[in-house]
Amino acid sequence: MKKLFSVLSLLLVLLSCTSKDDTSDMLKAESGIVIYPQEVKSSILDLNQRNLKEIILLLHNKVETEEIIDHFKMNNDDYGLIINTLYGEGLVKKSNDGKFIPACMVVNSENEKEIRSFTGEFGSKVAEIIIDRYKIIRDSHKLMPGFAKESFEDAAMFILYNALLDKWQIKNIEEKFLRAKPPQRSGERYYLLINQRSNEEPSKQFSLLGNWCIEYEDYYLCTFGDVWTEDNFADISRDKLISDFGMSENEDSTTFKKHLIDNLVKSIKGLIHSAPPDYADAFTKYGIVKSNRLSLARITKDENKTLFEIAEIITNDLIRYLDNQRPQLVKHYLQSVYKEETSFREWSFWIYKYIIAEAANRLIEKEYIKTDNSKLFNYIIAKE
Repeated sequence: MKKLFSVLSLLLVLLSCTSKDDTSDMLKAESGIVIYPQEVKSSILDLNQRNLKEIILLLHNKVETEEIIDHFKMNNDDYGLIINTLYGEGLVKKSNDGKFIPACMVVNSENEKEIRSFTGEFGSKVAEIIIDRYKIIRDSHKLMPGFAKESFEDAAMFILYNALLDKWQIKNIEEKFLRAKPPQRSGERYYLLINQRSNEEPSKQFSLLGNWCIEYEDYYLCTFGDVWTEDNFADISRDKLISDFGMSENEDSTTFKKHLIDNLVKSIKGLIHSAPPDYADAFTKYGIVKSNRLSLARITKDENKTLFEIAEIITNDLIRYLDNQRPQLVKHYLQSVYKEETSFREWSFWIYKYIIAEAANRLIEKEYIKTDNSKLFNYIIAKE
């Protein structure tokens, strides 16, 4: 009997260790937070603090409460406070069995593989829609003087992905396909995705691209690309302004950043293409300077309208295609882990983001889009 008791005790210890190891393994891969619309970021809960993002990810992975508390070395009261905070924000909810689960989109490494497999064919069809209209789209590029110094090939990622499918198209997707506003969470309406990267080689990693913009009196400064994991100037932190640009500890970061951007705008307007010498290395890090030349497109108010018109070239075909796929999308959603966690519309919003990323991959494969080592495209949209 004693021998049996000893064996059982050893097994319990081993199982406990395995559980801890599994929990740690779940968090090894890097994860990021994607928000739409990004304007709400400053007024919503910061999930990068207090392990909030990681706790939601573990809840998605069905990790038990005791294991989460043990992993983060917290007590029951601390964990209860965190769960209540997330619940109040509308980011977790109770399932039918009384356990807390995410109430937003969470994509772990395995989920991403499955979603990519599911959205691959959709992406190919969306790429075909673009290819069918390629000549019209290419000719429309000539209507924008701000892009005149760049060949269409150099601007293709921005035009074919960002203009046609994302920033200048997304309102049409919301209004004509989703037909709903983002979910209400606390005091804001927004979509939120916690996206865990795979542990594959960097060259094989899959990235959702997007935009990050900051508004000033006369213009918007924006960055397009992998803005959630790459350093981007539009969303630069105070610490980065100090370490990379030499801002002093007692300076106001908003004023300092505005001064840097104003000088860049003056350089663009004056056709001065050399980099600001004091900050050339820092701007190179953020993709605003390449080979000691400014790489910052200035989009006028009229050109901004033209980009909306370019997006409209494919809008009807795109919406018609997505509507025709709705039964397949509903069926897949109802068979997925997301049926319990988030609404069909929120799931569909993020699935659309995966579809357009796959469409871009197909356009790259067919050499309609060329890629280089640049992961970010910086631009300014003038208000007047």
